[in-house]
Amino acid sequence: MTPQPLHNNPKTIIFCLGCLSALAMAPVYAWPLMMLGYATLTYYLINCDEWKKGSVVTFLFFFGYFLTGLYWISSSLFIDFERWWWALPFSFVGLPILLSLFPLFIVGTALFFIKKHIKSKLISVFFIIIAIIATDFARSFLFTGFPWNLPAHTWVNTDILMSLLPKIGFFGLNTLTILLFCLPAIFSHKIRTYYVAALIIITFVPAPITKSNYFSAPDNIIMVQANIPQNEKWDRQFIKRNFDRYIDKSLGAIVNSKPHIIIWPETAISYYLLNHDQFRTKFQNFLADLPPESILITGVLTYNDNQDHFNSIIVYDRLGQVIARYDKHHLVPFGEYMPFGLDTITGFNNFKSGSPPEVLDTPLGQFIPLICYESIFSHYADYEAEERILLNLTNDAWFGHTAGPYQHFDHMIFRAMETGSLALRLSGNGISAIISPDGKTSDVTALNKFGLITTKPLTK
Repeated sequence: MTPQPLHNNPKTIIFCLGCLSALAMAPVYAWPLMMLGYATLTYYLINCDEWKKGSVVTFLFFFGYFLTGLYWISSSLFIDFERWWWALPFSFVGLPILLSLFPLFIVGTALFFIKKHIKSKLISVFFIIIAIIATDFARSFLFTGFPWNLPAHTWVNTDILMSLLPKIGFFGLNTLTILLFCLPAIFSHKIRTYYVAALIIITFVPAPITKSNYFSAPDNIIMVQANIPQNEKWDRQFIKRNFDRYIDKSLGAIVNSKPHIIIWPETAISYYLLNHDQFRTKFQNFLADLPPESILITGVLTYNDNQDHFNSIIVYDRLGQVIARYDKHHLVPFGEYMPFGLDTITGFNNFKSGSPPEVLDTPLGQFIPLICYESIFSHYADYEAEERILLNLTNDAWFGHTAGPYQHFDHMIFRAMETGSLALRLSGNGISAIISPDGKTSDVTALNKFGLITTKPLTK
């Protein structure tokens, strides 16, 4: 039996290409698969006879893309599987379906217009590309926004294309990427060899050195990746061990009597913990033991008199006084808030949103705070300061040994490059690093391993 051509049997092929296209993201970075997927989808949409068929195929492509690219979100449910097993279909299948509705409606609308009013295939392909670009804008900003695994993210290790980031911005780079991946469809149904060769050259030729407002990291920074599994984070039998680990590792890393900046990750401690005399006293003694003028920057689970919770970054001085504070502004759906008063998977409800990120002005530097999820949004990092340092505190322990922590880490490389800022990225159990304004990383910790990042040698 003769196999049916793509026009007659596109659904399975394009769904599979959508699945494979997600491998362009971390940690695989197989960008040719995404180019093949986008070019094939575009070619089919140009040549399909009915806009309804094109809309369905578009949905299937992106459903496959999100299914493969976001599978790791479901791993958070296994932390307390007996309680959250019922949510697995919603996270594994429901979220990809929801995100695929954006291209279904936007590209579908474009196809309807094309079939009714446009005869030129050349003009049609540009309408389709514009619709795909609009799809990424829509899902990045509407309904709280989710700019995760956009095509531009595949270039994180590609010098010459990433060098364009400070000039054209993230969405400019994303638009260019979609153009590169879709345009082969206008040549033929097969991507021409010279086009592939050109992309390979563009990808691997070193970028020219570009200027940025780079400055070296402050002396005596100590960042502690404590490697605490999520199921042990708030377990009563491990709370003392967890707290002691942060204190002991921090004090053990102090190298001289000059001021130090000690940094702990997202929700390393909580108001509940510090309300106990034993822990409060130990915390105060720890701060007092730091060298003069040192500060502690830490993630704290806080609450107010109304029992509203906040995911906060607090800067403490050696006397235990709060000298700066930031309450997370962009909360994570299902993790920090749920509709209709339902429980969140974190176990803490009534999270409230703070003001948008502002500069934390401390005696030892100016920091732009980004808590966890906020690092995926370009505009939260774009704040002016004399010598701004992006500070991303997160906790990727929810997602274990999956692609999620790698993908999350890449966002901070983009934030550092597009703002020309030094970035400090600390995860409780994920990947931490110092990221220079040109996107180069140093002191990168291993996933789900203890890590200590310092700007001074660990010798006294």
